[in-house]
Amino acid sequence: MPKGFQKGNSGKPKGARHKKTQQWEALADTLTGDQSEKFSKLMNTLWSGTLQQQLQAAELYIKMVEYFKPKQSRVINNQENEMIIKVVRK
Repeated sequence: MPKGFQKGNSGKPKGARHKKTQQWEALADTLTGDQSEKFSKLMNTLWSGTLQQQLQAAELYIKMVEYFKPKQSRVINNQENEMIIKVVRK
């Protein structure tokens, strides 16, 4: 039994959130709340700007989208020989 705890007291109550978990949740709330509105306004400004700004907006958009819809890895099959499958039955 850990030193300092009374018998039957494991320390953290069931369902209690750790301090770091609470901090991550607060950060997520900020990113999906205030910061997302600011990002949206920035993107609208860039999309309606010069060609250079539009290219910058497109680059930011592609980077951001990967967090919500990750790229699928490309699979290239370079197999030239036929596969031989042996079935072993008892």
